[in-house]
Amino acid sequence: MIVACLQDWGIERFFAITVDNATANDIAVGYVTMQLLSWRNDDALVLAGQYMHVRCCAHILNLIVVSGLGELHASVTVIRNAVKYVRSSSMRLRTFKQCAEQVNCPKGIVVLDCPTRWNSTYLMLMTALKFQAAFDRMAEVDKPYEAYFAEKENNVRRVGPPGPDDWESAERIVKFLKVFYDATLLFSASLSVTSNLCYDTIGLIESSLTALQESTDPWVSSMAYSMREKFDKYWESTGKINKMLIIASILDPRAKMDFAKHIFEIIFGNDSLMVEQMTKAVKDLLNEFYDAYNAFSASSTPSMYGESGLSGSYGGTSSSQRFTTEANFVDVAGGEYDDAFQVSRPFLGYARKVSVQNESIRVVSEVERYLKDPVEDPSNLKLNVLLWWRVNGSRYPILEKIARDVFAVPVSTVASESAFSTGHRIIDKYTSSLAPAMVEALICTENWLQSKLFANPVYNLQEDIKEQMFHMELQEELIRSQASTVEAVSADIGVMDV
Repeated sequence: MIVACLQDWGIERFFAITVDNATANDIAVGYVTMQLLSWRNDDALVLAGQYMHVRCCAHILNLIVVSGLGELHASVTVIRNAVKYVRSSSMRLRTFKQCAEQVNCPKGIVVLDCPTRWNSTYLMLMTALKFQAAFDRMAEVDKPYEAYFAEKENNVRRVGPPGPDDWESAERIVKFLKVFYDATLLFSASLSVTSNLCYDTIGLIESSLTALQESTDPWVSSMAYSMREKFDKYWESTGKINKMLIIASILDPRAKMDFAKHIFEIIFGNDSLMVEQMTKAVKDLLNEFYDAYNAFSASSTPSMYGESGLSGSYGGTSSSQRFTTEANFVDVAGGEYDDAFQVSRPFLGYARKVSVQNESIRVVSEVERYLKDPVEDPSNLKLNVLLWWRVNGSRYPILEKIARDVFAVPVSTVASESAFSTGHRIIDKYTSSLAPAMVEALICTENWLQSKLFANPVYNLQEDIKEQMFHMELQEELIRSQASTVEAVSADIGVMDV
């Protein structure tokens, strides 16, 4: 299907494809690579597609965290039950807001999590901690609150209400998950470049896991060790990372090669030989990218994501502009003579030779010049790397083409809210209700959509009513046919094999 879409859309050159970590995707990416190379030979892919496969970092991070949260701490269940009570009716929510005002809690409201999505659990605990005093006040003034925890749910008595130990555990869990939550948001950003910050974030996660493994809290330490196993499966010591992501960090003018070497020193510690080997390997890869793009440029092949536009926008020069002369030399001295007597002018042969030599020197010096030039202020976190390359592209024309393609690669397939399997989403009485404002918005939207009934005098109202009744009956029949399978489907989607 991917190949069929590429053919239908007329896409003949490909730079990267970002997918999740399903085993079938490895085969699919290999097949796409083979097909593209058969269409266009060497110019279809950069470096024959060796670094085309980009694994979704948000999905990897989800696997890492879930592996450490196999069984959440009992305090999470206690706080979840308290939030369920508050969110179960408008009257209880009103009472909770009154208690929050009495103890001067900040404005806002608690949110209920989906137990199978750790990011929603993090948000629930974070908001609940802000209203700890309000929950304590509820236990004092709201009698049904105490009775709620004496009831049974699924033949098991509800645990709670939350006490001081539960809130203390929640604080530790929130601190534990915060770095992973922030990393997920960074990986899945959709309005900014993500590839240049990916390697830094991976290094942060590894350092965090190392620190958490040394924690004196046995629960936190145990979780960190479980997460380390999954981390090593995908990102162990940079050996399993797509090295194009390291190239992306080098093309960030605040980082360059010194930053990559700094990360290697953190990972490999005192093993200076390994640090030097990794540094050399990454620099060699950078030169391979240059050689490939230099070949594309020499053959007038545009950037993998479109025409470069260097000569028009950034002051660069094309290969055809580098050799111009007032004399209109012809390539053949023999004119209309027989082919056996046609020879090339010596000057043109010399010009081609110089062009190849200068191109090689220019590319090498461009790499070295970029790496040796001073880095931008690393503390400037708001630096727009795309704008920087647009302004400085004329100084590094080949590098700019690479940066344009590398920075276009998303390191996540979806936004953070969808980075977690949709099969685990649960709709129950706590999360299926609509707020009054949403009901009003839906009613207004329906009125706007049906405004054509009144705006168009020739509109057949009776036919429209019949059509709507037909669709309503069809929908009701569909619901009845699915009612018998709801229980089986719910059981099937409760577990996913990672």
